[in-house]
Amino acid sequence: MTVRSAWRSSTVRRYVPATLVMLAIAAAPFALIALLGESTTSSVAPELVGLQGWVSSKPVTLAALRGTVVLVDFWTYSCINCLRTIPYLNAWYTRYRDDGLVIIGVHSPEFVFEQDTARVERAVQRLQIRYPVAIDSEKRTWRAYANQYWPHKYLIDRGGNIRHTQIGEGGYREMEHHIRELLAEDGRELDPISAEVEAEVVDAKAIATPEIYLGTYFGQFLGNPLGLRGMRAAVYEEPAEVEPNLFYLAGRWEIGEEAVTAVGQGEHKILLRYTAKAVNLVAGAAGRELEVEVLRDSRPLTAREMGADVAADGRGRSMVRVGEERLYRLIDDREGYGAHTITLIVEQGGLRAYTLTFG
Repeated sequence: MTVRSAWRSSTVRRYVPATLVMLAIAAAPFALIALLGESTTSSVAPELVGLQGWVSSKPVTLAALRGTVVLVDFWTYSCINCLRTIPYLNAWYTRYRDDGLVIIGVHSPEFVFEQDTARVERAVQRLQIRYPVAIDSEKRTWRAYANQYWPHKYLIDRGGNIRHTQIGEGGYREMEHHIRELLAEDGRELDPISAEVEAEVVDAKAIATPEIYLGTYFGQFLGNPLGLRGMRAAVYEEPAEVEPNLFYLAGRWEIGEEAVTAVGQGEHKILLRYTAKAVNLVAGAAGRELEVEVLRDSRPLTAREMGADVAADGRGRSMVRVGEERLYRLIDDREGYGAHTITLIVEQGGLRAYTLTFG
């Protein structure tokens, strides 16, 4: 089994050993960002292997694409870092496909629920991805590339060689420059106009809270004084104080490897003090839809604070309806970055919460 990371910068997900993860957290949550930028290589790109299907394309191989420039992007649909790169990929695909650029998104899952082909297909449609997506649910192509990151882009020339890579978010101007450079290697003249992109802008230096994984597999950030009560359902008491960058539970919860699950009737809470502008929740409710109240600093969100998946109800509460497992955008503060406490409240069992991510 591949070891998954409990740490993620605001720009990239990575598989690393848990002991190194905890050292990185203790040292500085964003100290590694500078190490995760672009890199260049000159090796033959591994073939796309062991796929479970394709979205928006018939099956294709890199061997059959020789003579074209190919950008392979490893991603997964619950990853906020990946989602923030999609507008750039869409724009490059639209701008350069007639010049010979092929983009292939390789969907390699992080969580078990992301292995389902139908869910991946729905996510591609929901996210309005324009380029073909290969479904790599068994992660055989991921392993062929010895990949460790979401997202990770590989730019491949007409001869099948990897000429440029980009780990994580960022490096967009450099990537487009390399795309244009490789497209022009056959002597063609490109229109000087670059791709037009409208995308979410994130200031990584202003985010002081790393991604918070809620399951035991990724390491623990649980702040409740008594910590975990084993792997069975247990009642957690709401804390008097909330320390930064630790999540707290209140009510009856079952702790699993990938997620925490609200059990039984009555009030269940997740609390976290964070520093960021935006907050996202990866969650689901198997076979049903649950209403989850979202508070910031103990009050409902205003219209200028609500994320895309939150709306005010008839009682003035800010609510998100959680159904299928995916990323839900809870807070998007138009006023900018700051330190706040988010409280999520659900009145019945069934909510499965995987991670909290930030922007």
